[in-house]
Amino acid sequence: MRKTLLLLLSTVCTLNVYAQKSVLFKMQYKPQHTYTSTINVNMNMEMNVKADSATLAKINGSGQQFPMMMQIKSDIGTTMKIGKGAENSLPLTISYDKLISNVTLNGKTKAAPANPMLNQMIIGKVLNGKMQADSIPGQSLSGEQKQAITSMVNNMMNHIKFPEKPLTIGESFTQEVPMNMPIAGINMEMKIKILYKLMAVKNDSLF
Repeated sequence: MRKTLLLLLSTVCTLNVYAQKSVLFKMQYKPQHTYTSTINVNMNMEMNVKADSATLAKINGSGQQFPMMMQIKSDIGTTMKIGKGAENSLPLTISYDKLISNVTLNGKTKAAPANPMLNQMIIGKVLNGKMQADSIPGQSLSGEQKQAITSMVNNMMNHIKFPEKPLTIGESFTQEVPMNMPIAGINMEMKIKILYKLMAVKNDSLF
């Protein structure tokens, strides 16, 4: 799930800033452009499970206890390069240059293991204005892992919808994004609710 959130947060958007310090969010990818991002993520999460007794017994037997209280702090650096192509299809690559995370689970803090996506590259395209991840080259990830990551990226990207009206400082909006996460060999379906709040606009940067 952490990887998916990181991928979600690396999305590129263009901004129209008005005199009243309001911002209109729009998805746009320009050919022969490079987009870099540096993101700091602080996430607090409480996770519980509702299931039949047999499923709960299997989860508890794996040693996983619920509810889980989790805090994640991450530093992410990404580079997205858009190439030259046809009007409705542009090649792209996404590389993860920095992925550092610390996880606190039920009060116990530890550094997350090295993320296999570090220095990896996702190859895809911008098709009719929408980003599509196709493949991940290299041998450090299994075929199953590559398929899971590209599927999650595409799923997340297809559910990103910005408000149609400009936001002023102090306004917020929420996103609900579906996600699948394996726990104890069970594929668990869930929805993640993400709150975005515009705090300030300074020198064409958003906070």
